[in-house]
Amino acid sequence: MPVTKQERARVIELIDEGGSIKDIVRRIHKEMPHLTAAEVAEVARTHAKELYLEGAEQIAKAKAMAQIGGIIQETRCRNAGEALHVLESRARIGGTRAAVLLEQLKAALITVGPQIEIE
Repeated sequence: MPVTKQERARVIELIDEGGSIKDIVRRIHKEMPHLTAAEVAEVARTHAKELYLEGAEQIAKAKAMAQIGGIIQETRCRNAGEALHVLESRARIGGTRAAVLLEQLKAALITVGPQIEIE
């Protein structure tokens, strides 16, 4: 029988509470003795992969924010919205560096998502 969503959530809670592996396994087994070691291991592996992906996403966002900051600084603008406007204007008149920075800025803004204000 597969692990239910509630069981999965509880196993993750118990893992996140911390302690030695032995203590965590003991608590899981005490609360859910019907789960097999393979089922618990699969939940733990899946949880670890999710945490890894969340970390990778945060790293990508941090790099994108740093890139946005660098572009704002290079264009001597006050914010990303102003930098977009300046770079679009410069790119329209043939500025190759502006065109490159504009594409980088757009990509970085997509990576960061809606939490950055463009103004």
